Amino acid sequence: MPKTIHHNLQLLALDKNTYKRLQKAVIIIKTPRPRKLKFSTELNKKLNRVKTLNFLRKTTQESWLEQLYTTERRNTRIQIRNEKVIHYTNQIERSSNKPKTLWLLVNSVLNRSAKGSKSVTYEGRSITRNDELCHAFAEFFERVIPRKLEEHFGQRASQACSTSANVPESMYLKPVTSSDICCIIDVLQTKKATGYDEVPAKFIKQCKNTLAHHLAESFNDSLQRGAFPDALKLAVIIPVPKKGNLTNIENFRPIALLTIFSKIFEKLLAQQLLDFLNKHHLITECQHGFRKNRSTETAATAMIQNIMDHLNNGKTVYGIFFDILGR
Repeated sequence: MPKTIHHNLQLLALDKNTYKRLQKAVIIIKTPRPRKLKFSTELNKKLNRVKTLNFLRKTTQESWLEQLYTTERRNTRIQIRNEKVIHYTNQIERSSNKPKTLWLLVNSVLNRSAKGSKSVTYEGRSITRNDELCHAFAEFFERVIPRKLEEHFGQRASQACSTSANVPESMYLKPVTSSDICCIIDVLQTKKATGYDEVPAKFIKQCKNTLAHHLAESFNDSLQRGAFPDALKLAVIIPVPKKGNLTNIENFRPIALLTIFSKIFEKLLAQQLLDFLNKHHLITECQHGFRKNRSTETAATAMIQNIMDHLNNGKTVYGIFFDILGR
């Protein structure tokens, strides 16, 4: 079991017997990197023979050597193709994450390198050292982006799509149970990337009955103290390139990879928060994203209905449709 997983499981304060059962119950499977293709001994001999025939036919200009070379080359190409099919099929079949392995193989065959740049420009200077790149991206994502958004949009809000509800009631967080946690774990996607602790969702799903009780105690302690655990706030930030010049730091957007335990706690809190917001109608009807029984289809239907209502009332309707692209 990897050292980081060992350490983070100990943080859950599991007793020794439970921890030993976990070690025996679960095998962590990492997606293997595609191995370099190695041809069989027989095929390597054929390749050497084809090279020799190619040299001889060019040197002697003999027609029979030309014909023999053509035949040998055709047969060798067929065997190369067959061995590649077997090699790549085995790579995919042995993988625990077939889509990821498939794309790694495709990129390897097409000689595609990972997107990105070895240097970026930030505050007028070119940065190449890894530690300086990390600090530059951290500062840009943490300070510059929020400031730019506020400068661009300000504090303006659409009155038509705002709620003016005033609710005198307070929201009280209820203690969570092991059953609540098991329900959240059941719907976790096993292919999602792990956080800094490298504990995968597959591990948690297989050990949910053992982990649920300990997680419930930990989460309820946080709810009682009114503090989200600091360890669950940590995230791995991945700079993802957008369109444009990749030496410009502004052409990257951040993706945060939280731990699976953090996601479980967030989902538990989100359920109680949404119940309160929906009960008191605190979410505007204009919001269709991240809501149950809402989607892009319901948003489009609402927009069309709004247009038709105004047209039926003899009003003129104008629409502006645009997409925002990074410069």
